[in-house]
Amino acid sequence: MRIIAPHAVSAHTEHYAAVSAYMREHGAPTIRAWWDEDMGVWLAVEGSHRLAIAHAAGVEPVIEDVGASDAERAEALRASDIDDGGLYGRRGDEDAEIVEWWSSYNRVRDAVTYEW
Repeated sequence: MRIIAPHAVSAHTEHYAAVSAYMREHGAPTIRAWWDEDMGVWLAVEGSHRLAIAHAAGVEPVIEDVGASDAERAEALRASDIDDGGLYGRRGDEDAEIVEWWSSYNRVRDAVTYEW
C-alpha cells in the first residue's frame, strides 16, 4: 500500500510523542483517504503524524475510503483539521476545485509518501 500524507512532520515534538503514546495503546490508526487511480496511491485527508508513526513502527494503517465523488472528497477535506481547519484558504472552493487542488502535483510534491 502507498499513501501520501498531507505534510511532513517532525518526530521531535510533544504532539508526535503524544500521538505515538496513544497509538502504542490503541494500535493501528484509521486514516480517511481516497484512491487516486492516476497516481496509484491513497491520498490522505488527515493523519500526517499517525502515518509517520505507523510507518516508523511498521504498522499498516486502516484506510477509511471517503468515496469517489468530488462531493464526498470535498466534504472529507472540509471536515478535516488541516491547517487548523482553515484548509489553506480553500474551504470555500467548489467541490471539484478543492479536490483537484488536493490531488495536484504542486501540493503533493512536498508531501510525504509512505509505503507498506
